[in-house]
Amino acid sequence: MKDKHRDVVMMVDGVKFYRHPNGGGLVAETAQVAPTVHIAPKAKVSGKAILEDFVRVTGRARVEGTVYASEYVTFGGNSVTTEGTYSGHKLIY
Repeated sequence: MKDKHRDVVMMVDGVKFYRHPNGGGLVAETAQVAPTVHIAPKAKVSGKAILEDFVRVTGRARVEGTVYASEYVTFGGNSVTTEGTYSGHKLIY
């Protein structure tokens, strides 16, 4: 299935998910993720999350809901983050 030149990998509750070009992790069509952000292959970004700059989502981390992250924030491990504003050099595990 194609949508706006991206391959739809899956649909969950009517929301389309795509592979992010930097890392290959899943990103929901409802989230905003900059091309400079790294999403690991087993990581997932959904909801109204906004990730900018050089944010990293590693391991099996999930960033959901109303999260806003910028600069050099890393979400890792099996963390599930659903709200908040994060910037600087933060590690969330």
